[in-house]
Amino acid sequence: MEDYRALLQQPAPPELTHEATRRLADLQLGQGERRLAGEAQGLPAEAVFDSAIKLYRQLLEQNDDIAGRDRLYYQLARAEVLVGRLEASQQTLDRLVREHPESLYFQEAQFRRGEWLFTRADYAAAQRAYAASVAAGGDSPFHQRALFKLGWALFKQQQFDAALDAFVALLDLRADTLSRLDSKTLAPSDRELMQDTLRVTSLCFTQQGGAGGIDRYFQSNGERPWLHRVYRSLGNLYLKQERVIDGADAYLSFVRRSPSHPQAPLLQLLAIESYQSHDFPGQALTAKRELAQRYRQDGEAWKGLEQESRIALTPHLRKYLRDLASHYHALAQQPGKVKKGQRDTWFSEAVVWYRHYLSRFSGEAQSGRINFLLAELQFERGEFGQAVVEYQRTAYDYPPHKDAAEAGYAALLAFDRQKSLLPEVQRPEWQRQGAESGLRFADRFPADKRTAGVLSRSAQQLFQLGDYGQARKVAQRSLEGKTGLDAKGQRVSWAVAAHAAFELADYADAETGYNKLLQLSAGDKAGLGAIQEKLAAAIYQQGRILSEKGEAAAAAQHYLRVGRVVPDASIRTTAEYDGAASLIAAGRWETATEVLEGFRQRYPKHELTIDVERKLALAYLQNGQPLEAAVVFERVAVAPLATEVQQQAAWQAAELYQKAGSDKRAVTAFKVYVKRFPQPLEPAMEARQQLVELYQRLQAPAKRDYWLRQLVSVERKAGAAGSERSRYLAAQAALRLAEPEYTAFVKIPLKRPLARSLKRKKRQMQRAIKAYDLAAGFAQADVTTLATFRLAEIYRLFGESLLTSERPAGLSAEELEQYELLLEEQAYPFEEKAIEAHELNARRAAQGVYDDWVRQSFSQLAQLNPARYAKQEQGERVFNEMR
Repeated sequence: MEDYRALLQQPAPPELTHEATRRLADLQLGQGERRLAGEAQGLPAEAVFDSAIKLYRQLLEQNDDIAGRDRLYYQLARAEVLVGRLEASQQTLDRLVREHPESLYFQEAQFRRGEWLFTRADYAAAQRAYAASVAAGGDSPFHQRALFKLGWALFKQQQFDAALDAFVALLDLRADTLSRLDSKTLAPSDRELMQDTLRVTSLCFTQQGGAGGIDRYFQSNGERPWLHRVYRSLGNLYLKQERVIDGADAYLSFVRRSPSHPQAPLLQLLAIESYQSHDFPGQALTAKRELAQRYRQDGEAWKGLEQESRIALTPHLRKYLRDLASHYHALAQQPGKVKKGQRDTWFSEAVVWYRHYLSRFSGEAQSGRINFLLAELQFERGEFGQAVVEYQRTAYDYPPHKDAAEAGYAALLAFDRQKSLLPEVQRPEWQRQGAESGLRFADRFPADKRTAGVLSRSAQQLFQLGDYGQARKVAQRSLEGKTGLDAKGQRVSWAVAAHAAFELADYADAETGYNKLLQLSAGDKAGLGAIQEKLAAAIYQQGRILSEKGEAAAAAQHYLRVGRVVPDASIRTTAEYDGAASLIAAGRWETATEVLEGFRQRYPKHELTIDVERKLALAYLQNGQPLEAAVVFERVAVAPLATEVQQQAAWQAAELYQKAGSDKRAVTAFKVYVKRFPQPLEPAMEARQQLVELYQRLQAPAKRDYWLRQLVSVERKAGAAGSERSRYLAAQAALRLAEPEYTAFVKIPLKRPLARSLKRKKRQMQRAIKAYDLAAGFAQADVTTLATFRLAEIYRLFGESLLTSERPAGLSAEELEQYELLLEEQAYPFEEKAIEAHELNARRAAQGVYDDWVRQSFSQLAQLNPARYAKQEQGERVFNEMR
């Protein structure tokens, strides 16, 4: 260093002097760093750094064009940081990135700018710096760090989607590291970065709906091989927060999303363990149930699992299936009084899980015994229909054994016992199983002495019990004359054939069967009604099938045929309703309105009437009849429905009147809305706003101002019920009410006699100030800046009015001079108040609020106090141009 100092004392070319100075500064910077580290002796490090800083600044000031200025800025910033002058360092870095965007130091400089801004909580500026560093390229060691901190800066601003984009980009870059995250060979710094990134990613998703937010984000942005780590990280975060259910749901969300992923079973087991370890037995049981259902042997999830995952999962499946069966079995057998429905539910659950076990582990030694015990338990419990299934399995699903026939016949006995116990709506299913069991018994055990009795009633059982394919075949065979049926038997067989065709969705054949049955039952008036009902249902179902095929117009013909063929059918109302719906689907709006109006007239008290009204409104709208639709919505709004539905209908009615140009009816409708639905506040405020605009259009200023005052008054009383939108509407309303007060103030001149005009102007000034204070009180930026500007102008104009007021007549020159001095003294405080108000507005620029009213305040300040604000106004113009 001494050599360089000596060299600098000698005459030399500028280039040599510059290089010597730079090297001396670099050496001093290095020396200062060594002294900070305790590796060198001499002057304090701060003094050494000060010397280096002085040299760097000298070099930068000497020549703007010399090469290497970016490096000088970089070294200067380093020195300033090391000496603790952080703000100066940031200013140096600012100049570096501004003047040398192509510099090799640009990326690091932007990153360090971002770090400083981040510590200052200027997250928006930090975001821009980090983004610039990221954009500079991915080869630098600062790229990934900048990407990580960019995400944090966005997170701090609650820009969670953008933050996620940054974190996901980093995770994509480090996908290989993520794949080795559980490896002990991974560097601690890499593991920490990945874990921190996953953790803050999870924090983002807690603000985006948790696991549902992950689902939505990656549905939009594509799958990732490391996605399971995000769900697991979110689950771990929730568990640390003792949000056990949310944590387990995060694990399970990934499992539901990718059930065949190698990590899916582990996450499912983690969810179960979380529930169990935190004493959530009900949720743990549900999770076990979900696992058992998801990984059924015939399920896609199980088929998609790798063999290693299957092997690991199988012991858990065996245990959880037994746990589930045992749990419900124990509940069903517990002593004491329990509601039958509840006990039945437990028992049914136990049977379900026994079946799952038997299906999955049928080859194990105890499977047969478990099956038999299950059937016996069901019979003893009185669950005869369920016992049928297990008896049948014992009888027919195993190789022949000594108990097979007994089990098969026991299934029939169980069916007979069950038949008398079930409610009517449940009988068809149990009866179908009994009928199938009877046929199977006859086929499997033809030599059994009980077989003939089973077959003798097979046809009638099949009809009653719902095995419709077989029942139809047996009934048709009996009607061919081979069974010698009598009239009663024919009626039974035709009934079986027609009912079976109906259940098999062959509704045209069912219609034929019911017509034949009506002929055979002509003398049986008591039974005709039920047959006619089934005939109507068969016609209706033909319409339903066409509707499902998308043939809406043809479906409507069948639906409407029900009323013509069977006028008194109970299904007629549904058929006509569906007929109208089909006409709507087919775009037959005019016909649909006719059918729906007919429905209203025929069935004014029907439970479907409200929905008919809704469809009628839709049809009128589509048919170009908005006023008719509005009338319908008004009826819906007073119907006995949920308040939300009434509220929506009332709003739609008002909107339709408004859109149709019926302003007076719209006014009435919006008034009704405000009166009936004052809460929630925000839509009621919107309705008041619509009334303001309607009265404006109707040229009714007094009524318009009434509703403007209502907007202000209601919001002031709203308290916590207010919203950002309601405050905005109230602020705008207050502003509109304030402007006439301002105009009136401006128009009042100060003339002789001054005392009288001055009193009027002061009174109006106070009214205007109060009005603008009220508007500003709603804390809406654009309103607040305007109101503040107006307040400043009120003070300024009042002061100017004093100065330009009419002078009293007859004053001498000396008196006039004294009078004007007095006026200036009176006007000066108002000018000061104007300056204070404009300055208040101007300070909002530093808060990010820089609208026209802030600019105008700057302009007024430049005129009111040019010595202080003229240059600042010029700076504002430059700032404006840079924006």
